[in-house]
Amino acid sequence: MENKDNRLIEEFLNGKLNEQDAETLKKWMEHPDNAHFLKEETQLYYRLNALLHSVDTEKAYKRNTALLHKKATRRFPWVSIFKYAALMVMLLGSAWLIRSLLLAGDDKLIIPETQITLELEDGSLMKIQLGETREIQTAKGEKISTQKHDILYYDTTSKDNKTTYNTLKIPYGKTFKVQLSDGSLVHLNAGSQLKYPNNFTESKRKVYLQGEAYFEVTPNKDKPFIVQTSDTDIQVLGTKFNVSAYPDEKLVATVLVEGSVKITEKETNKSTNVILLPGQLALWNKTTEKINVTKVDVEDYTSWIEGKLVFESKTFEEMLRVLQRKYNVSIENRYSELNTGRYRGRFEDESIEQIMKTFAKSRLFSYTIKNNTLIIEKPENK
Repeated sequence: MENKDNRLIEEFLNGKLNEQDAETLKKWMEHPDNAHFLKEETQLYYRLNALLHSVDTEKAYKRNTALLHKKATRRFPWVSIFKYAALMVMLLGSAWLIRSLLLAGDDKLIIPETQITLELEDGSLMKIQLGETREIQTAKGEKISTQKHDILYYDTTSKDNKTTYNTLKIPYGKTFKVQLSDGSLVHLNAGSQLKYPNNFTESKRKVYLQGEAYFEVTPNKDKPFIVQTSDTDIQVLGTKFNVSAYPDEKLVATVLVEGSVKITEKETNKSTNVILLPGQLALWNKTTEKINVTKVDVEDYTSWIEGKLVFESKTFEEMLRVLQRKYNVSIENRYSELNTGRYRGRFEDESIEQIMKTFAKSRLFSYTIKNNTLIIEKPENK
């Protein structure tokens, strides 16, 4: 069908086929490959809008094919529906039209194994193996904490008045949790590290974050809990919130799920405190040194603790950095035009290969795998 086929498919997806075009499309779909292609196009078309509208792709396909049958009497075969992650691309100033299908490279992507580590105050480094149950001890045999599968537990009944710090480092490709000595639970995302005391002995419970973490803080009005990043301090009494403070990001993002937090800017000539309410996002811009507060869907910023990926109006560069951290892969972008848009997407349990194929099916870009690097390039027909 070529260009005419593209027009007929778009009219089919929008339910606007006339009788003559319906007959033409019906004959084209008599070939199993064409029927399969249109099935995928239907699902992709409606999945593209999944973040803005609740759409049942199965019903959408049946509804449109029913219209086709009314205008062309013969039946056509259709195949089982396949799962694709929702993807919505918002290109500034232009519409996004369906074009030719792209193919990925044939090279196999090999993701290297990485290691979670716990650095003790004396500088010694201990490796943490996911899934293990064991006691973490110093070289002298002193108990530090207990690991149970993917959580590190510190003694909540300790009377030790000596303050010693540990630093938990999470590499790309992994996540981990730690329950601090006050009972607070911290979920650490890939590429993050948290420095914290074995026991909170001071008047304030201070921890130091680089990267991203979701905090479930145990209430204690006499000992405020403070998360320190390179640019901001977040002070709470007892609450649930997410902080993203990666060194390679221009923004420090704090999202409040419940409770109340106060954000204080660091190293500025003015002292600005911002109080967040549940459902609010505070973005600290490292360049302008200003904080902006907006209302958001907190799930978009906390779903990573369940292994999900949600992109909400992200630049392409921001999306790539998230993918590289989560999957511990190298991605090279040779299609610079993508950097001018903002994008939305939602992925659950897909592998990096499945995610890249979803992008390719959307005709956003093509990609190949060379020297264990994902290389993004401009599609041939764009």
